[in-house]
Amino acid sequence: MPLTLKWIGTYGNGALVLLAGLLVLGGLINGEFVLILIGLAVAGLGIFNIRVIRWAMALNSEEEWLQAEVRKAELRQHLAELGEFAQPSDDAPDPAPEQPPSAPTARSS
Repeated sequence: MPLTLKWIGTYGNGALVLLAGLLVLGGLINGEFVLILIGLAVAGLGIFNIRVIRWAMALNSEEEWLQAEVRKAELRQHLAELGEFAQPSDDAPDPAPEQPPSAPTARSS
């Protein structure tokens, strides 16, 4: 999901909910019941839209992660086929671990 759609979907709908809240507040001040219902309906729709956008973002990120994992597995398989980076077999002897270079000794003058 592109970043602009995430931004518009979240913050744009948040602004819509805020405006609907102002509409409800105006309806309460004037005592208009229909205006209150319309404002509550628009606010509810905006909140629902925010939840749907966040659900789609989470779903999309999981799909991207899974796609990256599949790609890594394919690349590992391709490297193993090349043989250069293949995993050593269990029958092959382990090479001797390298010894770290010894620290120089302090000389007294």
